Amino acid sequence: MSELEDKAFRLRKKLNEQGLGHYGNKRWNQLIAAMDNIEDAAVGLDSLLENGIGVSTGEKYLRLFGVLQLVYSQQDSFMFIHKVVTGEKNFSAKPFHSWSYLRGLRNSVFGHPAGNGGAVSRITIRSDTFTVAVWDESKDKLGFEEVDFQRHLLAYQAEIGAQVDALVSLYPT
Repeated sequence: MSELEDKAFRLRKKLNEQGLGHYGNKRWNQLIAAMDNIEDAAVGLDSLLENGIGVSTGEKYLRLFGVLQLVYSQQDSFMFIHKVVTGEKNFSAKPFHSWSYLRGLRNSVFGHPAGNGGAVSRITIRSDTFTVAVWDESKDKLGFEEVDFQRHLLAYQAEIGAQVDALVSLYPT
């Protein structure tokens, strides 16, 4: 079990102890689905960091897109749980650089590529880095950005782990 999975398990246990829903009702099902997603995404992220991005171009695209989608859905699940636990309607990820960066990257290159003009350069995809071609509005021309992917994934794991810990700490032991 990874560190994030362990933290998510402790959060799940606290949510169960607090009775934030009852088996069979909609909110309970949403909480369970969100907790499952946080844990499942942690497994996928750990797998990519441990095993790499792959060898063939197709495999690299599937893993790159897959892990960015996992991060995005994990964030959505966390924000839902945060809202239920704290009552706050909006979660601000602004202080978390890699959280925001990866979310924006997913939207730019895989979520809405035509609208944002973002594209991954397939020949640059490696486990630790890749290059994105993006339209630079300020210069009105195509620009390139090297993405330090592994660094952002590791930083993101720490960021979401700290946020899960913060929710766990709201409940007495």
